[in-house]
Amino acid sequence: MNGAAFASIGTPVATLVTDTSCPSGKTCVYRVFALTADNQPSLAASNSDLTTIVALAPIVAGGDVKFADIEQIRTLVNAVRGAAGSSALSWTSILPAGVAPPAAGAMILESHVTSLRSAMNAALVSHGLPTPAYEDAVLTLIRARHLQQLQERSQ
Repeated sequence: MNGAAFASIGTPVATLVTDTSCPSGKTCVYRVFALTADNQPSLAASNSDLTTIVALAPIVAGGDVKFADIEQIRTLVNAVRGAAGSSALSWTSILPAGVAPPAAGAMILESHVTSLRSAMNAALVSHGLPTPAYEDAVLTLIRARHLQQLQERSQ
């Protein structure tokens, strides 16, 4: 966490390991090794995978996208960044010049979502994780699915 080196959290005898050391509200990054019969790594580590321990409010398809939804995504981006030891991003640091940050009761803009996408991609790359294409690369209408994809990338 916070840019620290990887440490062993266990040697499973099944396909599931529970990491009780990852605190609520934090992002933990994992690398998985397969072991041979004599407990030696059989191959290089897997690509990193990450898990963010943050309680998420559901973003419902067909519902309105609200300020709380988009602010929750910025919190997730910052959690992923924090796991790499990077500082938190403010809206003004990721939005294009002249674009107002989202606010309660105001319209959520395409640039709010595309800025979050860019910030999330950069955070994932810092962990060596892939950044597959988003649905609707060019946004004309912001849908719940666009924010759900950002949530999924932090899990």
